Amino acid sequence: MRYIWVTGPVLRDIHTGNRLLKTQLVGFDRLRAACITDRSATLLCAAALALLVPLAFAPALNDYLLSDSFRIVGLIDFPAALQYFHDTTGFGRNEFRPLIPLSYAVDQMIWGDQPFGYHLTSVLIHTANSVLMFLIFLRLTKAVLPGFVAGVLFAMQPAHHSRVAWIAARDSAVCLFFLLICWLAYLHTREREQAELAGAAGTTRGGRRLLRGVSLAAFLLALMSYEGAVAFPLVLMAMETMVYGDGAPWRQRLWRAVKATLPLLALTAIYVAWWLLLFRGSVGSYDLLITVKGMAANFYRLHYRLFYHVQHWLGLAYLLAFYWLWRERKTLRPLLGFSIALIWIGYLPYMHVRGFADRFTMLSAVGAALLLGLCATSVAQYCNSRRAAVPGLAIVPLALILLFSGYYAWGTGRRMKQWVAAGEKAEALLAQLQQMHPAFPEDATLLLDRIPTMHENAYVFPTGLEAAIRRRYRQELPEIHYFPAEVTAEVREQLLNQKPSYHFRYMPEQGRLVQISAPDRISANR
Repeated sequence: MRYIWVTGPVLRDIHTGNRLLKTQLVGFDRLRAACITDRSATLLCAAALALLVPLAFAPALNDYLLSDSFRIVGLIDFPAALQYFHDTTGFGRNEFRPLIPLSYAVDQMIWGDQPFGYHLTSVLIHTANSVLMFLIFLRLTKAVLPGFVAGVLFAMQPAHHSRVAWIAARDSAVCLFFLLICWLAYLHTREREQAELAGAAGTTRGGRRLLRGVSLAAFLLALMSYEGAVAFPLVLMAMETMVYGDGAPWRQRLWRAVKATLPLLALTAIYVAWWLLLFRGSVGSYDLLITVKGMAANFYRLHYRLFYHVQHWLGLAYLLAFYWLWRERKTLRPLLGFSIALIWIGYLPYMHVRGFADRFTMLSAVGAALLLGLCATSVAQYCNSRRAAVPGLAIVPLALILLFSGYYAWGTGRRMKQWVAAGEKAEALLAQLQQMHPAFPEDATLLLDRIPTMHENAYVFPTGLEAAIRRRYRQELPEIHYFPAEVTAEVREQLLNQKPSYHFRYMPEQGRLVQISAPDRISANR
């Protein structure tokens, strides 16, 4: 395998075998340590990711359902999915994501009501995203090693846990899949345009138009999967301005970026107009926090989630990585600036939403992975120069890369176990209920309190228990009420004024459900 070492715009003679090569890295001459290998290395790295990601997320392949997943698995077919092209997919929120029910309809056609198949689809989507992300990082860094490291860090990012393990939360993963296809087609189009300007043979306008069409179509599908995709044209504008600015004045860079992304910006404007028309400008039950203090707190939480365990001892490793990148700022400035801009731009659509959910890190996680992955450029430089007298050029960043990759993989595995435990808890609760009462009268009223909403970082029943009980009993129960806390006597009497009525309480210290009252009977556990 041949390696090429390029330092700034200066061409250096390097010794390979018994010959001297002169070469120039076209399109990104500011990258000090670039390692361009043959196609086999790219295929090997892509195959490694395709194997590594399913292994890391293997615990997600189970038969458990959680929360809103009880409303989805085996219940959404193609006729049911088509209605969401003119209706909301949210439970009380205005969300236009019609492609997500279509993905459930495909699962229903293949797997029926088997949760394992739905989980497998989510794992495969994340695997595809990781491979596509590596290919994009490869084009941005012009080097296999930094691109592969960034791809691994993206794949193992613990913030992705709910997007993979929770069937009802695959929306942002599907959206990211189409955004990455859009991004890759956009980069291919750009490369062809540059080749045409350079007078290269074999490039045609028809090919560029096809790639532009693929890019626009993929972006439209992303918008129909998750509304967070509206920030993506700004990502491409930042890339055009910072990475491919070619030293031009900022005003000229911005104008070029707007021209290059104008079709995507126009499509975004059409989508936003349609969304406002469909929902009459209402955001549904989203709790907005439009204050400087609140948005600043959300902005802090973004970095807290992206840089896993930054508040513990790992924070020292992050500081060392940032210091190392700062040392290389002269050669890495374009990519460093772009990665930071990507972290912040990706979070813009959610800055004003109260609280924080891991799903909001969809695009921001890409920027964080790229930022940390740039540490590998020093390793590539050392490999290319083969200067054994300065091993520190490789030891420090290599140790950081291994530390982050291993710790992220451990964190992801830990999160996956939490989802499995949450699924076991949900299944045990339903099984205990059915064991106490194999059937209920059709007009029964059920009251359940102290129902667990979370198991550590995994959802159990913040929502969906009503659908879970009806799914388990295969009957329509008109009145099912459940609460995360113990209800007061007043609320209890108000809800149980119908007969027959049943009251159950979950005992977390015992890990079981007990019956508090039933028709003509008061339990001793009251």
